[in-house]
Amino acid sequence: DVICFNAAISACEKGGMWERALALFDEIKTSGLTPTVISYSTAISACEKNDDWERALLVFKQMHQQGLEPDVITFNALISACEKGSQPQRAQDLFVAMQRQDVLPIAFTYNALTVSVKKNVPLTGWGASGPPDPPAFGGSRPGKLGPAPLTPVSYTHLRAHEPPEQGVCRGGGGKK
Repeated sequence: DVICFNAAISACEKGGMWERALALFDEIKTSGLTPTVISYSTAISACEKNDDWERALLVFKQMHQQGLEPDVITFNALISACEKGSQPQRAQDLFVAMQRQDVLPIAFTYNALTVSVKKNVPLTGWGASGPPDPPAFGGSRPGKLGPAPLTPVSYTHLRAHEPPEQGVCRGGGGKK
């Protein structure tokens, strides 16, 4: 069933076998099953692991065409894919779309967004105290809490929260 497919896709994605993960995602559809939000989110995460932000956005578009609503995990994977692909404007646009859809960001969302902007901002304008403050994203919506203020987060700190590469799955097209 689709739950087994999702587990297999996730295992391949986490094991660095992104090609196999995406092949399994495609197999869900050809087997007559309907992909879930988890299926799409995991496929997007596999694209992110392969530094393929364009394919991640394509999978996201397919998700919308199926009428599925993205969740915070979906948006985080997309924002992270855009961060890795040096696409800070797309990351910011996704953050705005996330808020418009009333999907509440979490700390990881802000961290990935901050890293995306910071690593793609030219060094001009830096003072003796370091980089300029990151720009504010979004604003308060009537009846809703606005986003929490962004704080600078180092790329190293963000990566410290990722699981270590296990090197368990090899040979399946995993990018090294």
